Amino acid sequence: MPNATAEPADRTDHATCLGSEPDVPFGKGKRGQPLKIIVRGSDPKANTILDILENGVFDALSKNVLEALQLTIFVDKDSPDNVLETYTFSFRYTGGSGDVNRRLESLSIDNVGFVADMKYAQTARIGLETIIRRLITLSTFLPTLPNKRNLGIHLFYTEDCPPEYEPPGFTTARNDTLTYPRDGNWRKESQSCGTMDSGWHT
Repeated sequence: MPNATAEPADRTDHATCLGSEPDVPFGKGKRGQPLKIIVRGSDPKANTILDILENGVFDALSKNVLEALQLTIFVDKDSPDNVLETYTFSFRYTGGSGDVNRRLESLSIDNVGFVADMKYAQTARIGLETIIRRLITLSTFLPTLPNKRNLGIHLFYTEDCPPEYEPPGFTTARNDTLTYPRDGNWRKESQSCGTMDSGWHT
């Protein structure tokens, strides 16, 4: 996550939600898949996460300048670069830079290894469900996270993103290096969740 003087494609912004994850109610998908749902008003931390997503991440997506979103889980709020887990969501758009008809075309999640077709609502829903199932399965093999943990959200931009652009709730990252713990329970392991073709959505 290079500093603000880097080229737009290399520039990243980040936001941090400090504290343990909020307690949120469970819901069930139509196919019976239990999902945690972040409910606005249930907890100040839930509100912070929703504000960052709705006002920051979705702003960058709507402007077609978000190349990737990385979620990091870390323990020490003073050392957010020492992470326990990361999840990277990469976005691809139709058309080239400056194309007025440019739209989100695909989403890939580095930790699951799946391609989901998003050209139509039905295939998009099935693709998202499959990715969620794979993420849940993957998480069952990971070590238990500490009770006190933090969430970092990092944005990576496309080459044609204006250098002065910063979505609401984000600031330019100070560092571009993440470190992972090295002990008996923790080791760096990478898996791909795959790609989702999103078609023409606005």
